[in-house]
Amino acid sequence: DKCFVHPLRFLMEEESWQLFCKKAEPTTKSMDKLGREMVGKCGGLPLAIVVLSGLLSEKPKYEYWSNVKEHIWRHLKDGGSFRIEDILSLSYNGLSSDKRRDCFLYLARFAEHQIINVDKLKLLWIAEEFISEDDELDGVAMEDLAEDYVNDLINRNLIQIATLLWNGKVSHGRLHDLVHELAINKAKEQKLLGTFDSSQHLKPIALLEGQPRHAIYNGIGEYFNLLEG
Repeated sequence: DKCFVHPLRFLMEEESWQLFCKKAEPTTKSMDKLGREMVGKCGGLPLAIVVLSGLLSEKPKYEYWSNVKEHIWRHLKDGGSFRIEDILSLSYNGLSSDKRRDCFLYLARFAEHQIINVDKLKLLWIAEEFISEDDELDGVAMEDLAEDYVNDLINRNLIQIATLLWNGKVSHGRLHDLVHELAINKAKEQKLLGTFDSSQHLKPIALLEGQPRHAIYNGIGEYFNLLEG
């Protein structure tokens, strides 16, 4: 079988703006100006645009958008486009609680490109006590809170929709490569989870020490040999 590789182009200015407005359409001329300035710094990169729009859609107010713009401008280099890593980190840091951030970091346990069963993910969050009975407010069940957490991550484009059911509910999701990398790095930094991947040709024991959870992507035999050594 033949396989054809199609190089993808960056989005044009108006295409970028239309993509942005699908999630975060401005309500005033001032917000429109702010939004277009920020989208212009995305360099036509779709991931940067959708993550930015997901972040700004959370609080459609001029002051909030202005604060986001100031943060982005501080990370610009030589007046060019901002790095996608900066906007991803900004979206992660903007999650409203430590528990929501932990739920995102837990996604590092899944391998790159793995399709994630959303119902299973919610049960894993509850089993790990990222969501507990103490979090139940006004009669809201833990399962419903977990659903809210999932929707929050989807709205921020930190989880991409893989399968959508007829009733509009997301049954499976996945992570973009750069989002997956962010989850791995932040999970290690916060000592929430360490990953083992024998294909990386690193000395992984230093990365696993002090981590309460380990995720094995491949090479389970090498992983156990490492622990025994």
